[in-house]
Amino acid sequence: MKRIPVALLVFALPLVALRCSNGDDNSDGGADSGSDATSNDAQGDAGDGSTGATLARDLKPDVALVDLAMPGMDGIETTRRVRAASEHTQVVVLTAFSDRVQVLGALDAGARGYLLKDAEPDELLRGIRAAARGESPLDPRAAH
Repeated sequence: MKRIPVALLVFALPLVALRCSNGDDNSDGGADSGSDATSNDAQGDAGDGSTGATLARDLKPDVALVDLAMPGMDGIETTRRVRAASEHTQVVVLTAFSDRVQVLGALDAGARGYLLKDAEPDELLRGIRAAARGESPLDPRAAH
């Protein structure tokens, strides 16, 4: 089976659970030039928030990428449930919405980071790895 880069998975799916390997970053904060998206293992994906929370409980991934717009429950409630189901799992919202209400709602629900879908693939990978390390990646456009 051909591995799909993480950046492609997150654009197509409302929630992706990832296991991140530590130590893939260079000291300058950039991605290792020899690495690609396959250094992050996609453990599963969910098409709705309820399934995503169950996935987080069962798989306990390092990072869950959550879209705000998904069928059934929205991404903010999904974030709450993922965090309740797996305290270890860091939620990074990956969405097209950058308005203040959405950003604050997601962060208040327990999201570790907030990235926009039009970010470059390298930015997404840095954000995912940062969240796995306990940092809070926040797209500057969402910080206004």
